[in-house]
Amino acid sequence: DYSKDEFVWPVTGKVLKYYREKSGMNTNRGIQIQASQGENVMATKAGRVVFADYIPGYGQTVILDHLDGFHSIYSQNANILAKVGAQVAKGDVISQVGIQNNQQIAYLYFEIRKNTIDDNPLYYLPRPKRAQ
Repeated sequence: DYSKDEFVWPVTGKVLKYYREKSGMNTNRGIQIQASQGENVMATKAGRVVFADYIPGYGQTVILDHLDGFHSIYSQNANILAKVGAQVAKGDVISQVGIQNNQQIAYLYFEIRKNTIDDNPLYYLPRPKRAQ
């Protein structure tokens, strides 16, 4: 079993759209996290970069294989900094947040898949710290 401190948030921000929330005809398979344009995106957990390229509908995307049945997916990036085949540590910068097409705000689209099946990232991420 996993513990909530295994994963870290890829960016700090409020969740704009939740797992399984409908967006027009689509249903989210992950979450949208509000962020600043150009903000660094961090690996949520150590792993290997298995994909770093453009996917229609997802934009510039990085996929990490955490070598334990988990994959994490980071989409809607402005810049991809990670290279396919690279080993990354938890917290390493892998990309930068962008604003796509006619969006008004920047956000990261983030998915966690367990044994290839999407799951709610909020089950794995630690609870956000409350503002002091």
